[in-house]
Amino acid sequence: KGEALPPSRWQRQWKRLLNREFRRNLAAGNFYPEEDYRSIVKELFRTFGLDFSKVQMLEGYSNDPAVLAAVEKETFSLVYIDGDHTFEGASADIKNYGRLIQPNGFLVMDDASCFLPGKAFWKGRETVSRACESIPALGFTNVLNVGHNRVYQRQP
Repeated sequence: KGEALPPSRWQRQWKRLLNREFRRNLAAGNFYPEEDYRSIVKELFRTFGLDFSKVQMLEGYSNDPAVLAAVEKETFSLVYIDGDHTFEGASADIKNYGRLIQPNGFLVMDDASCFLPGKAFWKGRETVSRACESIPALGFTNVLNVGHNRVYQRQP
């Protein structure tokens, strides 16, 4: 659930006091600034000389039935998951999108390195890291870790 935080500190304090779901999302890190993500991604592609015209971006939450319906018959060589940071949300994203990755394709999990050794980098969220423990049973092997990102490859 990538929604924006209420703009005023006063609003955030009241929501924190009165709304349990708000507190849960705040603790999980599920708030993001309101930005034009399409433009940001398009600029990133331009910077690296990649063809953005081949990209189909879907707007909506990863668990939105319309988004899930739009991708249900697709296969991907790479899926990057940076969604709901609760254990339940991350687990659902792994289940829903991991199955869409073609053999030898990659699943990249953001904020997923809490159980890896090292202290020189931010490791992400414990809930996401715990959800990732189910990934090997889905036919993936952890092939690379970069900071708080973990890269899994689907076995043929």
